[in-house]
Amino acid sequence: MAITGTELLILGAIIFLVIMFRPNTIVDLSKSMGRVVREFKLGGKRDSPEELESLFTDTAERLGIRTDGKKADLIEEEILAKAKSHQH
Repeated sequence: MAITGTELLILGAIIFLVIMFRPNTIVDLSKSMGRVVREFKLGGKRDSPEELESLFTDTAERLGIRTDGKKADLIEEEILAKAKSHQH
């Protein structure tokens, strides 16, 4: 499955906009993607709620989301909302 010219143009435009308006976002997203890949490779070996909450907390702090007294599910929702807001 090859990337067509239109897809490449859209991808390039998204990367350009992210670099222009939020250069630190790329670093944060890259770190988060690295963690996702690492978690995927572990294949569910880290299932404890404490470790999952720690992962959410670390990611949220890197994205500038306050985590004081929040549960993992609320932190997860805020991370997803922030990611969606950066897509547009």
